[in-house]
Amino acid sequence: MVTVSRAALAASACLVVAACGVTSSPSPPPPDGVGSVAGTVVAQAGTAQSAAVAALRTRSERGARGRPRYVPGELLVALRPGVGEQQAVAIHAQAGGRVIRSIPQIGVHVVRLSAVVSPEAALSAYRASPWVRFVERNAYVYPTATPNDPLYATHQWHYPSVQLPAAWDATKGSPVIVAVVDTGVRFDHPDLAGLGVAGWDFVDHDPDATDPGCPSVDPDEPSHGTHVAGTIAALTDNGVGGAGVVWGGATAVRLMSVRVLGEDVVAGECAVGTLAAVASGIVFAADNGAKVVNLSLTADSPSLTLQSAVDYAYARGVTLVASAGNDGGPVGYPAAYPNVIAVAATACDNTRASYSNFGSSIDLAAPGGAATLNCPAASPLGWVWSASWSPSSGHG
Repeated sequence: MVTVSRAALAASACLVVAACGVTSSPSPPPPDGVGSVAGTVVAQAGTAQSAAVAALRTRSERGARGRPRYVPGELLVALRPGVGEQQAVAIHAQAGGRVIRSIPQIGVHVVRLSAVVSPEAALSAYRASPWVRFVERNAYVYPTATPNDPLYATHQWHYPSVQLPAAWDATKGSPVIVAVVDTGVRFDHPDLAGLGVAGWDFVDHDPDATDPGCPSVDPDEPSHGTHVAGTIAALTDNGVGGAGVVWGGATAVRLMSVRVLGEDVVAGECAVGTLAAVASGIVFAADNGAKVVNLSLTADSPSLTLQSAVDYAYARGVTLVASAGNDGGPVGYPAAYPNVIAVAATACDNTRASYSNFGSSIDLAAPGGAATLNCPAASPLGWVWSASWSPSSGHG
């Protein structure tokens, strides 16, 4: 399973299927990297070896922090151009799957497998077909988080550290739409009122992209998407809450809530998403007027589906900004892709936050909050504050 870890949310926020209808079957295209490898595999039986194989399989099914990596029984399949509707149905059926959703702009089918078909068998079947461009597991995506406590501080020390007051003297932004691809946004928050444009919920598959919180697992969990939205564009100079990077309300910057992370009651997790949802959210934002897409989330493995969505948006003039990750390891995805601005997190003293992922893919570093000797957790300097909401506490 791909884990989307929480990273430098303030940092990233600061910057701000295939078509059907062909019924004939043209001659198969060249394999183009898809094919089989000749050889012999010898499996030696034995209790110790079987246990080792089982342990490896279990580890491969877990991502960072031991969380589930893959969506059970789901694959992401891209067919080659020229495949008709009936032929596509046959290809999926032969592999033991059926299409439950699609992302037609990037030619990806979300496929659910029959209960009797293993993901490994289905992957092999798809890869053996000359009509399949790529196939991969649909994986979970988790949000990037604030590093320590869910409570947010009140002192916005992070704005002077990026020379934002000086920037405000030059410009307070321009009338663009920024998509917040996250847990959803509470536009009923007094510091976000009037800033929203129509979005979409790819968790519940409806047009209401309001963050419902995490009422069953943790009603105290604050709205991650609302925090990010507040950092970007909270109403400024209005005597309420904090200020937004773009001096919210003054320059007609509007926020598009695209909900891709939600509550997973079975796993007991708040704010869990999938590659399919995130890719769909990026495509939706690009198709509906967003010029900036903020992705304060991270997957721990590369995905051709996610990269296809990133490239689709980039080709349409969209600027994509993503957090590097929050596991202290290499830069996650989509931040690691060339067409995305990757942002690492810093503490109040401009040192790298201990939790922040890092590497050669990093483009920028910006405040994410962290406790250091110079930034004590007991003071506002250890945290980044923004608009907040949870089912238990309401707006804050």
